[in-house]
Amino acid sequence: MKKLSKLHLIALAASLVMLSGCQSVLGAEYIWDAGTDPSYFQAEGGIFQYPDIPWGSSAADIEKAAGRPLNIGGRNRDALPDEPGLYALRDELFVWDKKYASIVLTMGEESKGINEVTFTFTPEMKLPSGKTQKLDLNELYRELENSFTEAYGEPTDKASIEKPPFHVTAWRTFLTQENSRYLSNSIALRFFGTEENPSKVSIEISNTLMAPEFSPEQLKKTD
Repeated sequence: MKKLSKLHLIALAASLVMLSGCQSVLGAEYIWDAGTDPSYFQAEGGIFQYPDIPWGSSAADIEKAAGRPLNIGGRNRDALPDEPGLYALRDELFVWDKKYASIVLTMGEESKGINEVTFTFTPEMKLPSGKTQKLDLNELYRELENSFTEAYGEPTDKASIEKPPFHVTAWRTFLTQENSRYLSNSIALRFFGTEENPSKVSIEISNTLMAPEFSPEQLKKTD
């Protein structure tokens, strides 16, 4: 009887360890998993933003939403700071339709706190599981563009350049502040490289304060 109880205890302990490991893995991906629904990126009123991370959020706010500390890649696991700059997150992956992408957060200078989030897909990516993800970026871009157009309507901006090869499809609105400055609120799909040799595809969500000399009217004149 004692031997049986001991075996039960060992089995129970092992199962708890396994469950705890599963929960930590699922929890680590949860905040960055967008599923396949573009409306995931729209807050109340149609503003583009990442869920639970309002524009202007501090590093502490973002970590609270994530439920854990977020470390910066390439800087010896330094914690995410509030200083202006671009910060690539370490050991964090964005998920769209079970496809994984790296994450870069931008903290603003004039407009304090977070003002941009970028998710980047590459042809190959080494995953935490040890497996290598391989993606057809042409197909991914078409799927994203069709899905986003169905959700948001026709894009407000489309542009291409040849050198370096680059294409962007974007949905943007302008928000007026009390001081008559404009905020450009947008979500954009960016394709880098050529169809024969694509290098990366990104989803960029931003809420950036425009320079005083710029306005939507002036931008239309330059189109």
